[in-house]
Amino acid sequence: MISMSSEKIDNLQYKQKRQECIVESVLIGVIAALVIAGTMHKLFAYIALLCSLLSIFIFSEEGALSLIVFLMPFATIFKSNPTGQSFFTYLLLIYVLYNLFKKRQLRMDFIVGVLILCTFLIVQMILSIDLFRLIKFIVNILFLYVVVDQHTEDDNKRIYLSYIWGVLISSIIMAFNITPNLSEYVGSKLLGYGYTGVNRFAGLYGDPNYYSVNVIISLCLVVILNHKKQIGNIFSICLAGGLAYFAIMTYSKSAFLMLFLPLCMLFYSKIKRKKYLIFSVLFTTGLILLVNMFAGKIGALDIIFVRFSESEGEGISSLTTGRFSLWVNYMEYLLNNPFTLLFGTGFS
Repeated sequence: MISMSSEKIDNLQYKQKRQECIVESVLIGVIAALVIAGTMHKLFAYIALLCSLLSIFIFSEEGALSLIVFLMPFATIFKSNPTGQSFFTYLLLIYVLYNLFKKRQLRMDFIVGVLILCTFLIVQMILSIDLFRLIKFIVNILFLYVVVDQHTEDDNKRIYLSYIWGVLISSIIMAFNITPNLSEYVGSKLLGYGYTGVNRFAGLYGDPNYYSVNVIISLCLVVILNHKKQIGNIFSICLAGGLAYFAIMTYSKSAFLMLFLPLCMLFYSKIKRKKYLIFSVLFTTGLILLVNMFAGKIGALDIIFVRFSESEGEGISSLTTGRFSLWVNYMEYLLNNPFTLLFGTGFS
């Protein structure tokens, strides 16, 4: 009787949590729709901010964090006007302060970290006072402290998927230009190397290289969830296919190279779990894509391949579009200036 009662309690708790998750997910979708509508009229942006702030206090801990990570890719359009400060900054600030108040007990590692951070910040303020950047820096550091906690596997699944969906949906919104004012909020970058009129896709981030990093992280999370059997193969392929497409449309050489990270993770996962048939299908598909790429039959991949071929014989700096030389210069400067190495030169 006792085991039956506990089983019923567990089932009831599972159903309640599932219903809570569904309701919160629907509300997150509504808030995202309001953020998008806010690009047409600022009233919707203010309503989205109000709903988001209320959700932080009403949602479960996992639901509130899911809202935050989902809205991250929408930060550039979560404004009252194209040139205004993103409302996401204020939302993140309230989220951090609220969760710090809820924790109440501060761990010793946090106290030590705060002391080190305060030393760093004092130097930054002496070097250059930029109050808003200072606040944003502190909020981001405290956000890491707040979110690093012991969540269950289901909680991690929900948070991971929220981030993945945020990146994917924001990319679709930009790709199809859902609202006519998006171009006022998000700039575009033309591809150099003689490719006149070719825009590099960057979702709602504006910077294709920064955007591609978020896409690669999302792809890695898809592989992790699939490896843990928390999402099925078909669903994983659909998510990964969409994300990989957007990564390629950035025409970024680094993004193309980074795609091999989730691909290697996927191959390792299938071999470890002895899914040799799926591994064979994936390997064959990848091989076909590579053959077609080298044959110049896939437009976007052909542009990336041409960019690589233009770098041949010009060294690693050309391969990284001049970044390697820049990194070397930075390292030489920092090694010759120990104070700057430790404390920087101020936020401005």
